[in-house]
Amino acid sequence: MECDESLKEEYDNIKSQIAALRSTTIVLSNQREINFYHKLFCTMLDGKTCNVLTNTTYTQACNVCRVTPKDINDLDNVIYRECDESTYQIRVSILHDFLRCYEYLLHIYYKLELQKGQAQGPEENRK
Repeated sequence: MECDESLKEEYDNIKSQIAALRSTTIVLSNQREINFYHKLFCTMLDGKTCNVLTNTTYTQACNVCRVTPKDINDLDNVIYRECDESTYQIRVSILHDFLRCYEYLLHIYYKLELQKGQAQGPEENRK
């Protein structure tokens, strides 16, 4: 896909700009120097971008260990699954994570109130 290739090229361009950063030196009035070293990460990425950069073809699979919702309950498989350490620097937006976490908590609340997986019937839908 042309869009995916251009996305990967842009990401590589940004990574090369980050690698070219030099430390910042501030000289104080008493001739002391303070050096700041910059360490930047691409953290404001959406899920589709993360999938393209990590070559994850299934949109619901984890970008790091490639576990799918179907396999997540097989703990023996998940615990010993190899993680791709090169994907650690590619992160989804914190805002995205916060919204997903909030959505998950809402689903737990709904299920606790109904004591079921989903509302069925007119009486339960009114709750």
